Amino acid sequence: MVLLDVGELLADLGELDMASPRTITDFLVWAKENYPADRTVLVLWNHGNGWDQGDGPSQAAPAVVTRSLLYDDDNGSKFLPNHKVKQAVQAAGIKLDMLGLDASIMGTIEALYEFKDLAPVIVSSQEVGESHGWDYAAVLGALVSNPGMSVEDLAGTIVAAYRNYFENVLYPQDPNYDRRHTIAAFRTLAEVSYAAGNTRIGDLAAKKALALTPKDFRASLKQNLDQAKQLGTSRVQQSKSGG
Repeated sequence: MVLLDVGELLADLGELDMASPRTITDFLVWAKENYPADRTVLVLWNHGNGWDQGDGPSQAAPAVVTRSLLYDDDNGSKFLPNHKVKQAVQAAGIKLDMLGLDASIMGTIEALYEFKDLAPVIVSSQEVGESHGWDYAAVLGALVSNPGMSVEDLAGTIVAAYRNYFENVLYPQDPNYDRRHTIAAFRTLAEVSYAAGNTRIGDLAAKKALALTPKDFRASLKQNLDQAKQLGTSRVQQSKSGG
């Protein structure tokens, strides 16, 4: 079911498996054909388990444990490995300007690397989130007020709204609540460049990504970027030494 504003039914899609690659592809094709746009953002809101450890690129890992994205409680569908989510999006033939992963633990380097070819900007969390998801009322309200905002500004709005909800609404309600929630907007160029051993481009992209991220979350993002840089440098050194 797709609703416009507060009650106009656009389409009754019936019961769909929200953890099916076909559902992802069909929805994106429908959106592209019915609502063509100059810029496109895809947000996947569901359960998340971080990096793929199933039947995809990481074949060496135990197949019994799959850490990935999307789960359908009604249909009892298993989590989709990250590479299958990526393939489902690519099958729609749609260009994304931003990918939002409103799911737990999807801000890891491994997950970002898997989705690096889908969009130049990714918004995701390194931590476990809450079931209510992002503050969509605040985000969409800002977008309605300024429909011409850049992708970077939209990503920053999502991060700021997330921080505002937890710091000014949820945490004050319960002083003992575990303050572990984080979210960040990533320019995937930084991680990709570091992985390829190109530290110069990686450093420039990382500087831009950190500038776009609210200061309270910069330390967490910088830790991820530093780790990506270290891993990339290590791979290059091993390659040169024949290791």
